[in-house]
Amino acid sequence: MVPKILNPTLIAVFRSELARKEISLVTLAERLDLPLPAVTRIFVEVEPLTVDTASQIADVLHRDLAGIIRQAKYAKAHYPNMGEPDPAERSAA
Repeated sequence: MVPKILNPTLIAVFRSELARKEISLVTLAERLDLPLPAVTRIFVEVEPLTVDTASQIADVLHRDLAGIIRQAKYAKAHYPNMGEPDPAERSAA
């Protein structure tokens, strides 16, 4: 599903920028503040998946995954019982 902010005229402008190599999918995702997979689904037919583009996508996904892992480690360290049943609930069962 295309976000409402992307009207057909705006999509056409971005597609022409992609086709002329004036912008990359990664830059476009950052500019639109949308996840890279969503932007890729909308625009990938214009910019073929080259090694450079695939590398940029991999870098962004790796950075996102690293952030998720950091958040999970922080949560586990600071909230060790998070996600487990309450001890009172456990003894009642």
